[in-house]
Amino acid sequence: MQRNGRGFDRGTLETIRLTAVERVREGERASSAVFSYGFNRTTIYKWLAVVSASGKGLNSLRSRPSTGRPRTLTSRQEKQVFAWVNGKDARQCGLDFGLWTRAAIASLIEQKLAVHLGLTSVGE
Repeated sequence: MQRNGRGFDRGTLETIRLTAVERVREGERASSAVFSYGFNRTTIYKWLAVVSASGKGLNSLRSRPSTGRPRTLTSRQEKQVFAWVNGKDARQCGLDFGLWTRAAIASLIEQKLAVHLGLTSVGE
């Protein structure tokens, strides 16, 4: 069975990358080193190319924090919004319509928390 790594957390993937490259450096065939982890044979050649081209050595295979904009609501606020919505009718919160929509939830967040969120952010 071949894996693509999506089911592993960052730390596990980092360990697999580092260990596989070290095994190749110690003399094991690249295809057998990566095959023991269940990854495709071509995967290790990408890792070896990154290590040799970057000038940073094995540090180039280490995990880095993901980039992107931080979340607007704190986890506490997200739980609060969930409590407002879960198992309740939108009319109970003073909204006109009985069904929860992203727009209705965005309106509720803006009223109660004074935070403006786009519809996509509300869905997430």
